[in-house]
Parts: sequence; structure tokens; C-alpha cells
Amino acid sequence: MDHLTDAYIHSRVLFDMDERKQILKKTKGICACCGKKLTWQTMTVDHMIPLSRGGSNMLHNLYPLCESCNTAKSDFLYVPSDFYLAMDAQKGKDTYGRDFEDFFSKIFLDYPIEKYPLISPAVLALFCPPQINRKVAYIPQFVVKTAYIGKYLKEEMEAVTGLNTNLVKANLRSFCDADPEAPVAIYATSHLTSLKYQIVFAVLYDRSRKQLNVYIPWKDCTRSGAGGVTYYFTRALLDNIVKLMHEPIRTIKILSDVGNDPFDYFDYSFHGLEKLPFPMVAICPKRGGDRISEGSETMFKYIYLIDPVSSQADEDREFEWIYQEREKALAIYQENQQKKNGSWDYEKDMGDK
Repeated sequence: MDHLTDAYIHSRVLFDMDERKQILKKTKGICACCGKKLTWQTMTVDHMIPLSRGGSNMLHNLYPLCESCNTAKSDFLYVPSDFYLAMDAQKGKDTYGRDFEDFFSKIFLDYPIEKYPLISPAVLALFCPPQINRKVAYIPQFVVKTAYIGKYLKEEMEAVTGLNTNLVKANLRSFCDADPEAPVAIYATSHLTSLKYQIVFAVLYDRSRKQLNVYIPWKDCTRSGAGGVTYYFTRALLDNIVKLMHEPIRTIKILSDVGNDPFDYFDYSFHGLEKLPFPMVAICPKRGGDRISEGSETMFKYIYLIDPVSSQADEDREFEWIYQEREKALAIYQENQQKKNGSWDYEKDMGDK
């Protein structure tokens, strides 16, 4: 593939047998998403960064997917770690992560992170039940999908949950003392196989305060399910804001109308998961108290306050690596302004238009 012309690199093409075998070798013969065994004849070729978003036909941007996974991904742009679940245990994970970070650095200043803080239209997570105390292979029944609720999914989600999303957004803005027009993103988690809604999140990212606010107004799942999904979702938000947008988070505020269940995974390492490396405040109603949507902050108790940053000097020291990465990304962004290739319609991808 080293001999390719520029026209070939950025156009849709048919890959020959040798090229397909080379791509399949990257995942040791399996679908990068679901782990299904593939041959060079049964595989489909996925562009990690779609051609329409500025991707290429170079080997580092190509991954093998089964037909169903490629159909599900379509022409959307996903953060690789949010989609290629079967790659988690493989060496290529770090490589595709760096490739995506380099690509995102070309556009990060233009991206509306407050409106779409998850970046991907959806995040897939392999959630093992607590009784399985080991890492398992990809099992569809254990996969949950947390998707952005745009205008096309809003009516369905409200009918199932009974929520009024406009009221949920207004309550979160009010509770966080945010601007009445501040963007609030709504996400809902469902099982990949049953499509049953499990939990709903409202996210308000306050850049000026360096604060990430996650509000849980509804759930219909077990305690461990709520804890695991909330943990994975919060980690995905942090990874995208800090590693891709190069913006520091001073505090994470988790607000719950559904009790303590969503906080189960935050106070210890579960299946080797690390604690969140940022200060976190978790708030839920006092016993017998009112809900967030009906009360004020005095009606809630603080569950955790982990490692608060005590001064500006401490904050600058803790976030120094983020600022250094931002400087590198700025250099890539400025260089890319002279040779833009492809475009990204964020609202269309998220189902808002």
C-alpha cells in the first residue's frame, strides 16, 4: 500500500486479496468490533476515519469488520475505543488511539464539545456482571450502547421513560447555576441485543468552571448495572474532553434522582478499573428527601469529594501535561488550516438534523 497515489488514498476503492489479508492481520483474523472470526472473503473493510471526514485508504486507517458491525457503524465517526471493543486486549489499541488523536487535533478547535461532549454518536461498553470476576471476550448480551438522543430519538425516549427532556435540561442548568441557554446533551443507554432502555443521562460541560456535570433522572436496571454504565460513560466523557479536546476538568459532579446505585463503581477499583483521576462530587437525595427536579441543593447530601484541588498552583501543576498536549494539538490544527480535506456535519451525525 506504500505505492498509492493521492487519488487512490482519498477515494472509494475495491481492495484486492493481498490488501484485505494485510488488513485482517491487524486484528489476528477477527472483527475489530464484535470479535467474530473472519476470512479475507467474509470481512468488510472499515475506515476508522471515514473518507467523507478526511480519512484515507492507508493501512493505519483500515480495520476489518463483519458486515453487520460495518452496517451499524455506517459513515459515522466514532472514537475508536468507543467502538472497536474486540481490540481492547490487542497491541493495536494504542496505535489507533494515537492515530485518532492526531486526526482530531486537526479539527478540535472547531468541534462543539459543549453540545456533543461524547464526540461519538454512541459508545459501546462491555459490561460484565459482578459475579464474573474476570475479563471476558465480546458477548453481545453483555454489551451496552449509550447513544446521543437527538430530535429523531427524543419522542421515543420520552414515551418509554416518561421524561420531559426540556424540563430535565432546565433543571440541570438551574441546579448548576448555568446560563439558561447552556447546551445540555441527553444520552440513553440500552442493551445491544434487547434495545431496552436502562438509564438516561443529561450532561452539562461548563468549560469556564472546568466542571463536568452528569445528571441521572431515570433508570430501569439493577444496582450493579447502573453503577457500571455510569462509570464507563463518565470515563468516556473524560477521555474525550481531556485527551482529545485537551481541556482540564477541575470537578466532576454526578447528580442522581435514582438513589446511590450509579455511584457503586467510583469508590473502588472493579475488575482492574482505575479510580477517576479527577475530583468528584456525587449528589443524590437525602433519605426521604425531594428529587433534584423538585428541590434545591440543601436537600441533597454529598456522597464523595475525592482529592479536591486546593489552590490554583496545585491545579496548574496537576494539569500541566494537558496544557502541553494542547500546545502540540494547536500546532497540528494550525498546519491543517492550509490543507483541509473532508468535512464533518456534527448535527447530522448526532441525529439533530
